[in-house]
Amino acid sequence: MEEERNERRNTGRKDGWRFCKRKFSDSNEESIVKSKYFLHTAFIEERIGLGSYSVPLYHGYQNVLPCHSYGYPAPYIAWVSNGVVLQNRTSDQDTNLVVIANGTKGTTTDYECWASNIHGKDLYSITASHTGRYDMCIKPEEVRDPSRNRFSKQDTTKAIQNDKDSFDASKMYSFFNPLSSLYMKLTTSCPPPSSCGTGAPGWLPDGHPKPEDGIVRRKVCFHYDGNCCYKALYIDVTNCPGMYVYGLVNTVLDFAARYCFEDDKKNEAFAPFRSVPLLFAPVGGSNTALVNHVIAKDDGIEDTSQCLIVCMMNKCRSLNFDKLNKICEVNDVTKDEYPRDLSAKPGFQYYHPMGQPVVVNKGRN
Repeated sequence: MEEERNERRNTGRKDGWRFCKRKFSDSNEESIVKSKYFLHTAFIEERIGLGSYSVPLYHGYQNVLPCHSYGYPAPYIAWVSNGVVLQNRTSDQDTNLVVIANGTKGTTTDYECWASNIHGKDLYSITASHTGRYDMCIKPEEVRDPSRNRFSKQDTTKAIQNDKDSFDASKMYSFFNPLSSLYMKLTTSCPPPSSCGTGAPGWLPDGHPKPEDGIVRRKVCFHYDGNCCYKALYIDVTNCPGMYVYGLVNTVLDFAARYCFEDDKKNEAFAPFRSVPLLFAPVGGSNTALVNHVIAKDDGIEDTSQCLIVCMMNKCRSLNFDKLNKICEVNDVTKDEYPRDLSAKPGFQYYHPMGQPVVVNKGRN
């Protein structure tokens, strides 16, 4: 976090700071600027996305809320929610707030980042929406754009591509190449200049996380002016069944920059939306389920492909799905091992594995 804080803090206004309305108690803004005694609090604009002040909190995961301040003297930064101070640090420390989300799905929590020194106080407010533990994998915003492939060059007859306002901080994104019918992942080697239709392609120097890592923070470097890491931004990444999913920030830099991807060929054989009929078959008729062996459950699940993702994220052996009420239950055994536990359960259908257990994400990086 220290490296991230310094890299963000040292960028100028054109590089991503969004300055909030300032409140000064004992002098006006003009005198503060002239005397170089000042206070600024900033929530990184690229985290906000398209003017959104809402960010997601994924249940059970570490979620990072970034807020930074600079001033002279160095300000204190306090995070407050519902009148309770959650964290109070000086600006030379890591001032991000790490939240382990455990709120009810569909509800919101308001957070305030306060900065203060002898010249006054400054405030930034954030509304965090509580989402399901699996939502980042089952409901990502899918981007279908072959021009984001690293082998796609900048078209000099068209305007240069720029991600300065492409993404919403309240969403997670997956990337699909319709030309190859493959999901894409951020490239992990420095792409040549003008790759992906831009002048500064972004890449992931530290590689992708493993499935068990959950949501992680990763640095994205932008290749510009002969430097493979001329500027860097930080994003969220998670390794979902069949695809990588990203929480992206807008590239509010002083040059055109764009995230650069490559086809994920190691995952070529798997796509959740077309894999259910190949991997699981309904058994036992309607209104049946395997009981006493549920290891994970989630609601708001639209179809069996989403239930399959919940299943694979928990290394399940079989699943029960209630289409009407949109409930997914995943089991650690099958009916073959416990035939007496295949019981009547209104609304549910039991799905039994076909052939060998499925392993996805193995060997991906």
